[in-house]
Amino acid sequence: MPLWDRGPPGPLKSHERTWRSAVPLSRRALLAAAALAPSFARAQGTFPSQPIKIVVPYPPGGLTDVLGRLTGERLHAAFGQPVIIDNKPGAATQLGASYVAKQPPDGYSLLLATVSTLCITPALYAKPLITYADFTPVAFMGNVMLILVCRPGLEARDPKELVALLREKPGGYSYGSPGVGSAHHLLTERSAWLAVGSAARILAVRPC
Repeated sequence: MPLWDRGPPGPLKSHERTWRSAVPLSRRALLAAAALAPSFARAQGTFPSQPIKIVVPYPPGGLTDVLGRLTGERLHAAFGQPVIIDNKPGAATQLGASYVAKQPPDGYSLLLATVSTLCITPALYAKPLITYADFTPVAFMGNVMLILVCRPGLEARDPKELVALLREKPGGYSYGSPGVGSAHHLLTERSAWLAVGSAARILAVRPC
């Protein structure tokens, strides 16, 4: 699925990059706005003339929330307008995303989205709350790699030994992820199927 791709993080310039048709299952962050009306382009000379809101569809304190607050500080310094960070978690990020999609398309309501928001969740449900067409991409914000770690004492010290352990006891192990449908969940399921032929039992750990 397409995601805004502009390489390593840098100055927030949205006009220099192109869409990419396929992305690996890593955590990518994208700053997007409700689909902008043509009149917005004509009004850019006076933008921004009021506070800007960045909706983070995750609870406070996580990586996406921290990225949103750092971005808000930079935008405030650049524009001289207050930037409000509004955390709206729920429904696998769809609550916050649908909120932004319903706001006036004037650029004052922004969404800090991830691959789960724009790619995974809309593909999992027959009637998703949002679609790609509901947003206009603004800037690629970052790319976070996912790392697999095991508890101390597990009888595996490398991926080869872990695969052998899972094959020896199919369904006998569990893993934790931020939630069903997250990039963490799907990547682990895919890796388990490719390596073992059956997925490990799911233990989805949701943020409080």
